[in-house]
Amino acid sequence: MKHLVVLFIVYVVTAQVGPNPPIFPNQWSANISWDCFDQEGRIYNTWSGQVFYDYDQYLMITQVYPPVINVQKCPLWNRGLLEPFTILLHKSSSYILVNNTCYEDEANGKAGVVVPDWLVTSKAIWNGTQIVRGLEKDAIPHYYNADTWWIPVPELGGSFEYWSEVNTWRPVRFGGRFTDGSGAYITYIDYASSSSIYFPSVCS
Repeated sequence: MKHLVVLFIVYVVTAQVGPNPPIFPNQWSANISWDCFDQEGRIYNTWSGQVFYDYDQYLMITQVYPPVINVQKCPLWNRGLLEPFTILLHKSSSYILVNNTCYEDEANGKAGVVVPDWLVTSKAIWNGTQIVRGLEKDAIPHYYNADTWWIPVPELGGSFEYWSEVNTWRPVRFGGRFTDGSGAYITYIDYASSSSIYFPSVCS
């Protein structure tokens, strides 16, 4: 799980070009597709799930589901989980929920919910605009006009990329590679209101 939490920790870089980094909307949710790829850049597993974000509650919930067949561990987390699980970020705490049992994450107390201006405070570097393909619920392809941002992570010997939809600032894609060349990308598929999310009592 260490690798996942690193995605939400702020890192300072020395340059910035292009437009100002985007700021998260205070509330949003999205279905996601989580592609895991090997050292050769080949996708070998695609997980699915939902993300719920509500900064007014200092809460971010990511529910993750494995593929139906050929389930393999994704390099974006290191607990070896091959079953559905939920990642909970609440204030400055982080937890993993598996089979209705809550575990403190190894980074608990060191990393918590993403602040809306995390790309601003990390001085993320703009890397141009791209057309990024998503997929709506009815399986009709949808394309986002997205700004791309580069976020170096020296502790992992690599960097992560972040795509945000032009004008709305909503997340479109996030991910990158680790030192061995493997990695993962999360693609955000569609959006809805996140006003009904809550912190599970089992983790209280």
